Amino acid sequence: MYYMEKNRKQLELEILELLKTSGIPLHEKAMTKILLPVMEIENLTSVLDALKIENEKLRNLDKKAKRLEFKYKMVFDRMSK
Repeated sequence: MYYMEKNRKQLELEILELLKTSGIPLHEKAMTKILLPVMEIENLTSVLDALKIENEKLRNLDKKAKRLEFKYKMVFDRMSK
């Protein structure tokens, strides 16, 4: 992966940043934070990949919700005229 040039501390910081907005349960967030210092680099990269994928999916859902909201607002405006 392209994370090989990143050091452990950078990976941990990115994971902690993504955990703030992650939708995973609080217990799993806490366990991940506890285990970060003892995880191997490969495990850190796997966790980071999963969190980035989740973050991207959440952003896409947010965009979709905004588009739908705008669409229904336009339909409502047309019907109310």
